[in-house]
Amino acid sequence: MRLNPLKPKATFCALLFSIFILHASNSSAQEKPSLVKGLVTSNDGDPIAGVSVIVRNTKTNFTAGTSTDSSGIFTFTRVSPGGPYSFTFSNVGFETQTLGGYNIKDDISLSLIIKMRANVANLDQVVVVGYGTQRRRDLTGAVASVGNKEIKDLAVTRVDQALLGKVAGVQVKPVSGEPGVSPQIRIRGIGSISAGAGPLYVVDGFPTSNIETLNPNDIETLDILKDASATAIYGSRGSNGVIIINTRRGRAGKPTITFDTYTGWQKVAKRPKFLTAMEQAKYYYDGIRNRNIDEGRDVSGNYSTWFRKVPQEVIDVLEGRNTYDVDALDVVLRTAQQQQYQLTATGGNENLRYALRGEYFNQE
Repeated sequence: MRLNPLKPKATFCALLFSIFILHASNSSAQEKPSLVKGLVTSNDGDPIAGVSVIVRNTKTNFTAGTSTDSSGIFTFTRVSPGGPYSFTFSNVGFETQTLGGYNIKDDISLSLIIKMRANVANLDQVVVVGYGTQRRRDLTGAVASVGNKEIKDLAVTRVDQALLGKVAGVQVKPVSGEPGVSPQIRIRGIGSISAGAGPLYVVDGFPTSNIETLNPNDIETLDILKDASATAIYGSRGSNGVIIINTRRGRAGKPTITFDTYTGWQKVAKRPKFLTAMEQAKYYYDGIRNRNIDEGRDVSGNYSTWFRKVPQEVIDVLEGRNTYDVDALDVVLRTAQQQQYQLTATGGNENLRYALRGEYFNQE
């Protein structure tokens, strides 16, 4: 009787296959995925949508991610039992939080409730542009700002004088020494030959061309929009740049009364040097003599015999009969005083706020 050599081999393969099926079923039963879900809210209890949630297991190098829905809920449906797991929550304007040490058991769901804290320090600076606000990093145009502390330290008589030497690309040039006169302001050069070259002023949202009566101490911020993309909302009026002025407002709380004053003196820093009376007489004398020479006249004798006569006033100075000598600028110019007094009252509540200011300014 002959034995079939294939039967033992087939039996052995069937046995191995049965063992593999049994082991796979046991492994599947031990590592059945668990459900992890949670709710993310703010400190006030409001659900936060769009929060990025990442789960990690450092032992198995497992990483998965999702985000919260409109109700602030997130869900992970395939998390293997074991641990420790850590969860990281991040969103713009909130502090990133990481929670760890979670061990997940088979067939048991894990529920989490997370409260995220607002990260006020990292919020983008807001810039007033046109009829609304934008974050500074979202602007494609050039914007510069001057704060109220810088303006107050300068003790200027006009708001636009506070820009002198403060902002790159903005030329501020005094055109006269007259008290209270406005300086010439050019933003990024001259944009027009026939039309006006001055910037547009926007005070608390209202365009204006006159800021002479605006008190520099009332200014909260000065924002200068310097190119086309930043000034497009104002049309042709903003072609020479826009200076946005925001004034100080009242704040809720107890009434506060503030009194500010300063006084100072002004004088010309640099002035031209004039000739003295004797130097002017000699200059005039040489001019008459040279003119006679140019005309071929004889100047060998006394100047009283010349064809072109020297005025008697000049002769009196040259011969010492007139010694009067005065610098004209000493008579016209002087060291002048300027003084300013301001009284401010602010206060209010959550529904009504007020800011009352009165100013007296005198510049000689």
